[in-house]
Amino acid sequence: LDGIRLDAAHPSDAREAWTRESDLELNVQGATTLIESLMASLGKHDADSELHYSLLVEVLDHYKKRKKADSVAATYERIMSFMGTRDPDLLNEEAWYLASNSSESERALTIVNEAIAARPREPDFLDTRALAESNLQKFDEAIQDEKAAFKVAPKKDKSYFNSQIKRYKDLKKKSHAEQEEDTTHTKH
Repeated sequence: LDGIRLDAAHPSDAREAWTRESDLELNVQGATTLIESLMASLGKHDADSELHYSLLVEVLDHYKKRKKADSVAATYERIMSFMGTRDPDLLNEEAWYLASNSSESERALTIVNEAIAARPREPDFLDTRALAESNLQKFDEAIQDEKAAFKVAPKKDKSYFNSQIKRYKDLKKKSHAEQEEDTTHTKH
């Protein structure tokens, strides 16, 4: 593939080889060097834009599999920059990932709040914010967000949001019980 990639006489074959080689390097060796250089070489016409976007998604999936939260967040930001918009759905995905897979719940909260500002009645966004809030021990806020999500959710999703309300109430009780136990042990 390396030889074909460098063959200037056959540019479409070279591009295909470069794409395949960068995919192999990413998925076998875990290295992003070739895929990054391929993206840097792409122009602005439609075919290159489509390839660039698909390569960014491939890099995102690579970092997600390896649970590299900072790289995942940076790649979401690159995708939105490439698209030229702060897409609320991508913001929510980024926030959900951070709240679920890292200790970056404050950052997740900031990001999902941006998504909610764009679409305040989106139940999934409220659910993401509730997750970040619960990670920060803000159980009352998490419960309120899940209740708001329940109110605007389609009927088929209501049971999920109801179970989340119960979950955060249970976490709140458990947290209060642990705090009381700590206080009791401190007094003795």
